[in-house]
Amino acid sequence: MKLRKRQIETITDNIAEELTGEGAVSCEDIDELKSLIRRQITEDLMIEDKLNDEVRQILEAHSSEIRQGSIEYHKMFKLVKEKLAKERNIIL
Repeated sequence: MKLRKRQIETITDNIAEELTGEGAVSCEDIDELKSLIRRQITEDLMIEDKLNDEVRQILEAHSSEIRQGSIEYHKMFKLVKEKLAKERNIIL
């Protein structure tokens, strides 16, 4: 999933405000909290990007079989991605 920097900032701000506003998290430095949240979101997106790349490589290696079987690429992509994510305990 691709998110622009501004979208990540907006999500980060919303999460930080919700957590501190509800008293779920107390922090002295809201900017530090936002930095931690932003870093985690970015890392998670990078994990998904790497997974997507791996799925593309797998499907590319089996492209002739996919064409011969009249399998839709996007459906196969989703199935392979879900299988790899489950095997690796990645939450999408």
